[in-house]
Amino acid sequence: MQRSWLSVHLFYAGDLNHLLHLLVAPVVAQIEAPFFFIRYWEGGPHIRLRLYVDETAEIQVKEYLEAASDRYFLQYPSQRRELAYQTPLLPNDSLQYITYVPEISRYGDERSIHLAEQQFGISAAYVLQQIKTTALNPSTSLIQAVKLNIVMLQTLQATPFETLDVCYRFVQAWLPRLYDRSKDSSQEEQYYKQLLQQRFDAYAPALTNAAVSLWQEIAEGRTTDVLQTFADGNRIIFQQYRLLGFSNRQLGDITGSFIHMGHNRLGVSNLDEAYIMYFTGKCLEHIYGITY
Repeated sequence: MQRSWLSVHLFYAGDLNHLLHLLVAPVVAQIEAPFFFIRYWEGGPHIRLRLYVDETAEIQVKEYLEAASDRYFLQYPSQRRELAYQTPLLPNDSLQYITYVPEISRYGDERSIHLAEQQFGISAAYVLQQIKTTALNPSTSLIQAVKLNIVMLQTLQATPFETLDVCYRFVQAWLPRLYDRSKDSSQEEQYYKQLLQQRFDAYAPALTNAAVSLWQEIAEGRTTDVLQTFADGNRIIFQQYRLLGFSNRQLGDITGSFIHMGHNRLGVSNLDEAYIMYFTGKCLEHIYGITY
C-alpha cells in the first residue's frame, strides 16, 4: 500500500478555531488517516491540513473533503478585508490543493522527518481535543501553551541546564520581534527582559505551583488521558531520535521548532512566543531549584 501526504489548504477569514472544530476534526475522524495541521496567513488566513492517505483512496478522500468544506463554507461564510493584505490572495472560503514541502533540515534529516511528522500528528490531535473542550481565546491559549511546553520538555529527558537552554535560546530568538526598530537594540532587550520578569512575577505563585504538579503527574503517568497520550507519544519520539544518533543539543533545536509549531496550532501570536517561553523557563527553574 503506497501512501503519501495529501495537502489541503482551507482558506477562511472567520474563526479558525471554529473551522478546526466543525470541519477539520470531523473530517480527520471520518478519514482515519495520520494527519496534522498548521495555521498560516500567506495568500489569506487558512489552515494547512496534511493527510497521509493511501494513493488508491485519494480520489475518494478528495471528494469527501470537497463536499464537507463546501457545506461548511455555505453554512458559515466569512468576509475577508482584501485591502489588509499586501501579498496575492487565494479565494476566501475555498479549498486548495497545494503541495506539502517538508522542512527536512529543520527537524533533523531524511532519516528523522517521519518522526517529526508523527510529533506533528500528536500535537495536532491534542490541540483539536483542547478546542473541543476549552474555549480557546488569547488568554487560555497562552496558558495551554505553557502547559504544552512543560509536558514536552519533561518528556525530552535532558539535563536541567540543557532543558533551560532550550527555553532561553528560544526567548533570545523571538524577543527581537517586540523591539522598536528606531531604538537601540541592547536597550530594547534590557527593557523587554525586565518587562518579562515583571509579568512573570504577577503570575508566579499560581504558575509555579501548577507547573510542579503537572511535572510530577506526567513523570508518574497520572495526568488526564489526553495529556498523557501527548506526553507518552513525545517521549517515544525523542527516544527514537536518540537512537538515530541525534545529540541533546540537536534535539534542543528540534524541540524548539516543535514548541513553536505547537504554539501555532493553539493560535498563539508570534509576538507572544517570547513571553510564553520565558514563563516556561521560569517555571522549570522553580521545578529544578536552580537559576539559569
